[in-house]
Amino acid sequence: VLGLSLENNLRPKMEFFLHPNTTIFHVPLREMCSIQERDAGMNCGLSKRQLKEFVLYQPALLAYSLEKRLKPRIKHMQKHKISFFYSPKSIMSYTDEKFELWMSTQVTTWSVSEE
Repeated sequence: VLGLSLENNLRPKMEFFLHPNTTIFHVPLREMCSIQERDAGMNCGLSKRQLKEFVLYQPALLAYSLEKRLKPRIKHMQKHKISFFYSPKSIMSYTDEKFELWMSTQVTTWSVSEE
């Protein structure tokens, strides 16, 4: 984690994981986000405390590819109305096969919210 680039790795992930109204160094994240992220409208909406729980449990979360692993999985979960926060803390470390198996059990059980 210490070897990750602030600008190229950590900042884009913070913009993705944290709720846009979260403040970092007394500046709302939505004012710090890149135009691309704001326009995309996709983020996890986690609080700093929630993100801290995920990172403390699995520091490798910050090293996973944002475009190839994190965003596709979060989009897939959101499509099925499954909250990332309530998923297993190790969900991003799952192989693609294990993730799909977990997803298949979730979309057929109580964890999917009804609208």
